[in-house]
Parts: sequence; C-alpha cells; structure tokens
Amino acid sequence: MCSGDEETGDTSPPARYRSLDAFRGVAVVLMFNAHVVNTTLRPGLQEGLLFRIVDLINGLVAPVFLLTAGLVFALATPPSSTDRIATVKGWGKQLLLIWVIGYLLRAPGLMPESWHHAGAQDWDRFLKVDILHCIALSWVVLLSAYVTIRSAATRRRVLGGLCIGIVAATPVLWSVSFPSVIPVALANYVTAEYESLFPFFPWGAYVLAGTVAGRALISADRRNVARQHMRRLLLVGGVGGLSLGLLAFNGHRLWPGVGWDGDPVVIAAYLLLSLATMALFYLALEPTQSGQAQPQDPGWLEIVGQESLLLYVAHLLVLYRLGWNEHTLASTFGNALGPWGVIALFIALSIAMAGLALGWQRTKENRSLRVWVQVIGLTIAAYALA
Repeated sequence: MCSGDEETGDTSPPARYRSLDAFRGVAVVLMFNAHVVNTTLRPGLQEGLLFRIVDLINGLVAPVFLLTAGLVFALATPPSSTDRIATVKGWGKQLLLIWVIGYLLRAPGLMPESWHHAGAQDWDRFLKVDILHCIALSWVVLLSAYVTIRSAATRRRVLGGLCIGIVAATPVLWSVSFPSVIPVALANYVTAEYESLFPFFPWGAYVLAGTVAGRALISADRRNVARQHMRRLLLVGGVGGLSLGLLAFNGHRLWPGVGWDGDPVVIAAYLLLSLATMALFYLALEPTQSGQAQPQDPGWLEIVGQESLLLYVAHLLVLYRLGWNEHTLASTFGNALGPWGVIALFIALSIAMAGLALGWQRTKENRSLRVWVQVIGLTIAAYALA
C-alpha cells in the first residue's frame, strides 16, 4: 500500500478516479439500506440467517464511508503545494462545516427555548461523537501532517504509523475511565464509554488509511503500475481481512474485554476488507489508462458518491426529523415492517436521494438557481432540526 515515492514537485491536484466515486456511491446506498433495515424491520425478523448476512454487509458501510473520506483528502490535495495556507483554509472551511452539521444533527433544537427545556439525556446525546465529527477530527490530523511534514513519502509513512497506533491503542483507551481526566465532550472522541458511535479511536484509522491508500495509488499511477498495485492490495487485503475476520468470529480476539468494534483484530479485518473492496472497484471499473479524464458523463452511482455529504444529511432528515404532527418515517414505521416493506422503503429512499444528488449537480451549474435552492434547503433543514 505504501510502495513508491511521490513526485514532491507536483502541485497539481490529481484527476478524479471514477471507479472510486462509484465505490463511495455504493457505500452511500448501503448506508441507506443499513438505516432503513435497523429502523423499520420487525424485531422477530432480525434473528434469521438472511438478516445476519445483510448485517455483515452493512458492517462494512461505516469503514468504507470513512475510508473514502480519507481518499477524498488524498485525491483533492497535491503532495506538495506552493501555497499551503490556501490549501489549509480550503480544507479548514470544509471540516468546520462538517463539524457544525454533525453537532446540529444531534442538537435538542435550534431555538433557545429548546435548549432551556432540554434534559440531561438530550445534552448527552448532543455531545456524542458521530461519523461527521470523526471525519472532521481526522481531517485536522491530516492537515496538521500536511503542514508540518514537507516530504510526501515521509508524511505517508507517518500517517501509516499513526493508523497502526490508533488501532493498537483503542482497547487500552477504551479500558480507561475518563470523567476525572477530561470533560465528557472530549472523552467522547477517545472512548465509546459514553456510547459515542464513532470515536476517533479506532474510527479515525480508516480515514488515515484511506489517505495513505489514495496517495499510494496516485504514486503507482504516475509510474504506470496502478493496476499491479491494486491487484496486490486486493490479494493482501482480501486474504488478510478474511483470515482475521474468521479468527475474530471464532473467538480468537486480541482484547476480549472491549466490544467488537474496539478489538484490534476486528478493526484490522474490516480495514483490510475495505481496502480490498476499493481495489476490486478500481480493477473492475477503471479503464486501463487510469486516472485520465473520461469523456462520458458520470453515472448516477458516481454522482451519489460525489454528493455523499449532502445525501448523508438529507437521508437522516428524511428518516428521523422531517414529518407532520411529530410523525416521522422512523416513528411511523419503526420496527414494524416486513421484508417487502423494508425493500420498498429502501428503494424509494434511494431513488429520492439519487434524484436529489442529480438535481443538485445540475443546479450548481446555475449560480442564481443555486442560491435559491440553498435557501430552500436550509429552510427545510432548519424546520426539521427545530
């Protein structure tokens, strides 16, 4: 994954890899499926073999989503730049936006009256770290490395070491009680003790690994060995991930005292399988002359991948916030649907989100229309959050 040195004098951003956009698009669609299944499927149906298979596939959604967040950073940031300040400002605005959105989605409401009436449970929920918080903090780490480490090859090795360190340190940190050391708001980034869904340990490792993998791909592509590189990654990631996964599911875990998502063997298995899946998409969809601009318009799956942040927020609002008389989709169909009802809702949500992504891409080409759509979208979001 880390073979070869990058051209440190290159300051141009690399071309977009359409196969990786499709890879991210599949992760987004599977995310819709995971949330619909977990929210609406009847409890009695969540115990069969079919559900376990679906649940196993859904287990790859978060690792892949985070891995692609690292890929985005790698593909959009040149290995060296004559204007690092501009690069940092650009990424700083994006990560700040993601951080704000992450907290707004968990806020008791947008009005001071809502904050006044919020109970301890509401504020505990607000302080929990979700996937957007994890991505934002991971990008802070990546930006810090980008600014402080001039050599692209050295930076890649340091990030790879940090990735391994995060995985190894997770069970140790999860075994420590933090209330007397740091505030809960910060402890949520370190441990799952307070039921944070995506603390930086271990989930930040997937973002860092995605950046390392992305830079390694670009380096291999410039040396015309990208396909050989991705074949090796597919082999190593697939065999290694499946082997570690079988060990973990047969009880051979490194740190049984923590949950599954905090055990280094399980984390490494999902990380390797995510990288292998990325390599598979590249080999299956990327043309032989990889990384070159393609004349065709992007397909709907690629557009979904390109608009992953928009669709992440939109589908959460549709499922859990938007409704009438306090009845949302989640509260109306919560754990009440059979398989066909779940499939129908998943298809309807996927079509709606794909339409939103396509419409937004078309809208961005018209500046005046874009402003109006942004105003309408923010109004709907504010209504849902309030």
